[in-house]
Amino acid sequence: MNTGRDVAGRTALWIVVGCLAVGIVLGWSWGRKDTAQSQPAAEESAPAAPGGSEAVPGERNVVHQFENDEEIQGFASIWQQRQGTMARMAVLRAYWSEEQARLAELNEQLSSTYGLDLEKRHVLDTQARTLFEVEEAPEQEPSLEPSS
Repeated sequence: MNTGRDVAGRTALWIVVGCLAVGIVLGWSWGRKDTAQSQPAAEESAPAAPGGSEAVPGERNVVHQFENDEEIQGFASIWQQRQGTMARMAVLRAYWSEEQARLAELNEQLSSTYGLDLEKRHVLDTQARTLFEVEEAPEQEPSLEPSS
């Protein structure tokens, strides 16, 4: 049964997903504009670092140089897939946490109201209106000997 809390929680998750998607698209497009405008100035003013691999604090270091637009588009496609996966994982993580909290509430309610030990098995007899705790037989290790 869906409660108002469940619907509100799912609605909030979809809002988060929508905001992440919009942020990813806008961030990617703005990043392309900023890079295109600042790249010529950066190339002129950035002296080559001795050794080529030293990271200088406060400066942008070249990680990869793209040869053509197709290579950039390939990178952008992979990056967008990565961001989409991260967004879906965030939603799943939030959903998982919400469900865990709900399960803890239900377990507490069953334990306090009906005296259930949730580590054990129970059987409900509706005719007798009784809830029974069932003793489980100890598990036997399978024998390696063939049965006759």
